[in-house]
Amino acid sequence: MITNPNPNMKISSMAGLLAMVAALILGGTSADAHPRIITADPAVRGTVAARPGRISITFSEPLFLRLCSVALRDSAGHTLRTGPSVLAPSDSRQLITPILAPLTPGVYSVTWHAVAADTHRVQGVYTFTLQ
Repeated sequence: MITNPNPNMKISSMAGLLAMVAALILGGTSADAHPRIITADPAVRGTVAARPGRISITFSEPLFLRLCSVALRDSAGHTLRTGPSVLAPSDSRQLITPILAPLTPGVYSVTWHAVAADTHRVQGVYTFTLQ
């Protein structure tokens, strides 16, 4: 049973306060947030007219390069050759992976793994189309 410790506070205000506290506890804070994609080039579900020379993904947090990876696959699921990923010199949130394989028009998938300061590994896949 919840009692109202402040008789001057309305119950609806107290319920709102409890809901806000619960949202903070269950939703977490930005300090424990995981890295997420802010931008990508080629863009997520984007279409490019010319063969991209690299995959560039900018995350919401600085990354630990040694624990990050990017793989490029064609529509048949074959892994295509890429160079080693690096962090952009001016932004440790940006992971850059050179594309070494020749690409033909079609749909490609980018599979990524990233680890930031919270040390939790997150991963995802997105696609882009080469015309």
